[in-house]
Amino acid sequence: MHNITELYYKSSLELGLPIIERDESIDGFTVVLGKHRYHFRGGFTPYNNVASVSIGANKYCTNKVLESEGIPVPKASGVTSEQFLENKWNIDELQYPVVAKPAVGSACGHNVVCNLKDKVALIDYIKRNIKDNESISIEEYQAGLRSYRVLVFYGKVIGVVERIPVQVVGDGEQTIRKLIKEKILFVSK
Repeated sequence: MHNITELYYKSSLELGLPIIERDESIDGFTVVLGKHRYHFRGGFTPYNNVASVSIGANKYCTNKVLESEGIPVPKASGVTSEQFLENKWNIDELQYPVVAKPAVGSACGHNVVCNLKDKVALIDYIKRNIKDNESISIEEYQAGLRSYRVLVFYGKVIGVVERIPVQVVGDGEQTIRKLIKEKILFVSK
C-alpha cells in the first residue's frame, strides 16, 4: 500500500472507522460512513476526485470495487508486468474463454481481445502487451451481453444509454473501412 494511503488506513483503524479491505492489487481501502463510501487509493484521498478517477481508470480495480458492493461483474484476475516476469500470477480460477485488456488505457476497446479460448492464447496476448502496460486485466468472457453507459450526477442517475455497436455487411466491392465510414456518417445524421 502506498505510504500516504497506509497512514490514512492506520488513522482510520485508530478512529474505529468501518473499513472495507481491498486486495493489494487495488492499493487502497474504503471507509464506510452511513450510506457513503470514501475510497483511498495509491496516495489519493476521497477529498479530491483523483481517488475515484484512479479506480475508474483501472479496469481491474473497477471490477473488484463493483464486485465488493454486490454488483454482478465477470469473474476477473489481474497480472502486473512484475508478476508475469516472475511467474507469480494465477488465473486457474477463471473459466475460458476470457477477455484480456490493459488494466489502464483500454478505452474504446484499445488492445482489448475477447474470446481467448485457452491459456496458450492468453499467454501469447500477455507476452505481446505486458511490455507496454503496467498490468493486464483478465476476465471471463460473457457472450451476448448488452452494453450501457450510465451518467451519474451528484449521486443520482440522470441518464442511461444502450451502446449498440455499428455493424456493416460487405457488398463484395467496397473495403470494410469505407463501409464503416459510410455507416458512421449515416448514423450521425
